[in-house]
Amino acid sequence: MLSGLCALFSNTLRRILSPLFNKGFHNVVGFGTFLTALLAQFYGYEYFHHSILWSFVRVLQVVTLVSLVLTSIGPLKALYRKIASFFE
Repeated sequence: MLSGLCALFSNTLRRILSPLFNKGFHNVVGFGTFLTALLAQFYGYEYFHHSILWSFVRVLQVVTLVSLVLTSIGPLKALYRKIASFFE
C-alpha cells in the first residue's frame, strides 16, 4: 500500500525523492511480498501430510521452491541494476 501511494503521488514526490529510489523501493517490497507468499505456501504443504502421501507433499514443496528461484531471477537482476545505477 505504501508503494502504491508513492506511485500515486510520484509527481509531487519527484522533487523530494528520486524516482530511481521509488522504483527500487517498489521492487524490494514486491519481492518481499512474493517471497513471503511462496514460503507460506511451502510450509503450508506440511499440513497435508495426513491426507495425501508424504512423498507427494515433498514434490509440491520442490516445485514451489523451483518456481521461487526461477521467478526471482528477473526481479533480482532489476534490483541489482537499480542499486548499481544509484551508486554510479
